[in-house]
Amino acid sequence: MTTWGRSAVICVALLAVVGSTVAGDTIESVEKAIIEQGKKIESLQFKSKTSSDFDQPGWKYKQEMDGTYHYALDAGKMLYRIESKDITVTAQEGNEETRKSNTLMVCDGAFIWISSETDGQKTVMKQKASNQNWFVSKAYFNNMRMMYNLKLLPDETVDGRSTWAIEASPKPEMASGPSATTMTMYHDKETGVGYKTISKNTEGKVVSTSTTSDLKVNSSIDRDLFTFKVPEGVEVMDLTQQQEQPQPAAEEPAKKQEAKKAEPKKPKEEKKKEEPKKEKKKKGKLPELPKWP
Repeated sequence: MTTWGRSAVICVALLAVVGSTVAGDTIESVEKAIIEQGKKIESLQFKSKTSSDFDQPGWKYKQEMDGTYHYALDAGKMLYRIESKDITVTAQEGNEETRKSNTLMVCDGAFIWISSETDGQKTVMKQKASNQNWFVSKAYFNNMRMMYNLKLLPDETVDGRSTWAIEASPKPEMASGPSATTMTMYHDKETGVGYKTISKNTEGKVVSTSTTSDLKVNSSIDRDLFTFKVPEGVEVMDLTQQQEQPQPAAEEPAKKQEAKKAEPKKPKEEKKKEEPKKEKKKKGKLPELPKWP
């Protein structure tokens, strides 16, 4: 077969593959399939590696992060344990700083414990659990659409796994600054889990890559992993009370607004009562007190 003939066959084959993907799937149908897969997940374990490299005029940021993730649903509550180590290098106006940190996040269903150690300094924070479903859900795509335009790309194979490829390009109001990146997200067809993400800046340069390995779905997880023990000698920063403050704080301004609205009405009411008061004096009666609404 001639070179031209082989090229023609290859082109036809590629068109057939791409054509079947476009004709058979839409972003809406793939979104629905991923959500349905997420509903089947009861537990999830995997390792993740993320490399980020942002280079802007006068500012540089580089980070290498490795993490181990465990998630499980227990009586409708989301339990999780996330252990990560990272090395971050920042440079601004000629000053470069390197920081190493270890972070542990544990959610026991009621509280989230965040323990971190940076440059030898340990801190522990405690806050109420939001019970957010960390598996891919309808809310995930709704939040994505608030900031990005989603587009379905041809399927790809990543580390031997068949994946749906979705491009998320920032909306005009988001398309500026270091965070203005276009992401390509690869979701495993078998589980719906995001398996790889590549982010590019406005110039098309890759600025961040996140990959997943050792993926296990609906396998047994030791529940002791979701129990947190405060390290000896470390004081806990309790944020649970601060989380409860917004509600009364929101009510207080409302009361003040009601009081402000009521104040201007006083002179108006007095003016309205001025004429009746005069008439009642003619009848020899004491003036009536104004009646507030």
